[in-house]
Amino acid sequence: MNKNVEKYIIIVNIKLTLTIRLLLIFAANQLKSIIKKAIYEEAFTSFIIIGRFYVP
Repeated sequence: MNKNVEKYIIIVNIKLTLTIRLLLIFAANQLKSIIKKAIYEEAFTSFIIIGRFYVP
């Protein structure tokens, strides 16, 4: 195998791992915000339901 080809393959591998890592971090952050939003909406709707039932 050619030395240049080996260097190129190593560089491509490093770039791929970095890209995958960035994508994973991004996906984790997106998931966190989605879960937070869902929890807030759930709490809000249950609060409204409780408020409707326990009106003095």
